[in-house]
Amino acid sequence: MHLKFKLFQVTNQLGIEWMRRHLAPKGVRVHNLSFTDINPVHIDASLLLIKPGLAITNPDRPCHQAEIFDKSGWDVLTIEHPTTTPKGITV
Repeated sequence: MHLKFKLFQVTNQLGIEWMRRHLAPKGVRVHNLSFTDINPVHIDASLLLIKPGLAITNPDRPCHQAEIFDKSGWDVLTIEHPTTTPKGITV
């Protein structure tokens, strides 16, 4: 099992290291991910793990560690920007 974290205001390096120490004996690997967008957004607005082996990524917020997924044989799909908006919504 692997856990993915995005380091920002509410997820700090000490917390990530704590998770590594306590979960490593159980065989869980903890990865720190970073993205081009440095704003505090939830990780699932940048990268969403759909199921083991499949993830989708936001083209506006690419992951700097994408090779982790490639090396593990994951399919990472980049979502497209919508070409239309739902009726009644102004962009």
